[in-house]
Amino acid sequence: VILVPRTFQSTAKIVAFSQEEILPIGVVRSERGGKLAGIDGVTLKQQNMPIIIDLLQSEPLLNVLAKQFGLSSTKVVSGLMKAKASKSGVVEITVEHSDSRVAANIANAAVKELGNQAYNINLIRSPIITAEHDLDTLRSDDNVVLKLLQQATPAAKPIKPKRTMIVVLSFVSALFAGVLLAFALEAVQKLSPDDKRRWEQIKKFGR
Repeated sequence: VILVPRTFQSTAKIVAFSQEEILPIGVVRSERGGKLAGIDGVTLKQQNMPIIIDLLQSEPLLNVLAKQFGLSSTKVVSGLMKAKASKSGVVEITVEHSDSRVAANIANAAVKELGNQAYNINLIRSPIITAEHDLDTLRSDDNVVLKLLQQATPAAKPIKPKRTMIVVLSFVSALFAGVLLAFALEAVQKLSPDDKRRWEQIKKFGR
């Protein structure tokens, strides 16, 4: 258990909004100056989620991360980093690594590079993704707005191995196996002469 390498997990979260989508609950675009005003019940769409997931899994983005962190290939990066989108429109970038700081740094670097890649394909107006974004500053040429909801931080505890669980299961398994072995040995000792003779014949046949 002590020799099994530990794995830490860090997660960064972003959310994407488009011109046709509602940003916060109940806020709609007004006709004057591109400002946001009014209260209505409108649902959030997910049409931009596949594009963002594809960008996070794209070779250019993975290649930048591989060079930045001295990883051997983009396959290594894709093995460490996973991206998924929830029904609410939040994209989670999760990285697992033996070093908690490296895991957090890779996740945050992925957010930064996502901004660069999205900017290169004219998906967003600014390549910088931050938690600070005033909805009143949206312009008519904003195709998509990416906002950082949660920055990745180093995890205090590893997600695996679960050492306590392994020790408990090992103890219970060893105890159970010991009880079975004790019953088996006792049963062998109490065999009748005829049963012992048959047992010896079975062992010889098995050889």
